[in-house]
Amino acid sequence: ADLGIPLIECKQKYNFMDSKIREDVPKAIEAKMEKYDIEDIFCNTFCCQFGYQHKYSASDIVQALGATLEFGNSTLNLKQAVYEGLDLLSRTNSTKLTQAIEKARDQSV
Repeated sequence: ADLGIPLIECKQKYNFMDSKIREDVPKAIEAKMEKYDIEDIFCNTFCCQFGYQHKYSASDIVQALGATLEFGNSTLNLKQAVYEGLDLLSRTNSTKLTQAIEKARDQSV
C-alpha cells in the first residue's frame, strides 16, 4: 500500500501485472528505499527466452544452480550434483530449471 500499487495487482505475479504498473514498480521501490533503510536492491542482469513461454534472468539461473549444488539431492555425490546443475542449462530441461528457481526462492526466504 505504501508503494501506491493497487492491492489487486500486488497479489499476482510480476509478469502478469498491468504493463504500466510493472514499469512503475522499480521507481516506487527506489522512492521508498531511504525510508526503509534499504540499499543496493537492484542489480543489472540479462534475460534469455526459450520459445514463447520461458523467460529467465541470468540471476535466477545463478540462484537455481547454486541451490542445486548446495541443497540438491542428498544422495548425489559432488560430481553427480555438478551434472545435475549442468542439466539445468539445457533448453530441453526448462521444467527442471523452473523447479530449481522455485526451490532457490524458497531457500532464500
